[in-house]
Amino acid sequence: MKKLLLSLLPAASPAMAASPDLQVYTARAEGSLTIGVDGRVLDVELTSDANLGTGVLEGYEARVRTWRFEPIIEDGKPVTMGFQVTFFRV
Repeated sequence: MKKLLLSLLPAASPAMAASPDLQVYTARAEGSLTIGVDGRVLDVELTSDANLGTGVLEGYEARVRTWRFEPIIEDGKPVTMGFQVTFFRV
């Protein structure tokens, strides 16, 4: 199984980023991701050692299921492939 490192970065306005009161939180989740022959996410399962909570992980999984990738090609044909993934949220 191949490995991917993905970052989930929120958009912030310049004013927001310059705010001295801005608090930055990070989160990390690991798991597996399966991409189908059409580039759609077929399956995603995440876990976290940071006690993110079930609701947060389910939210991440729901969002990841909407992602689309270029199909993975092996021997000239698109294939379904699984990956071990690590997600960071800054």
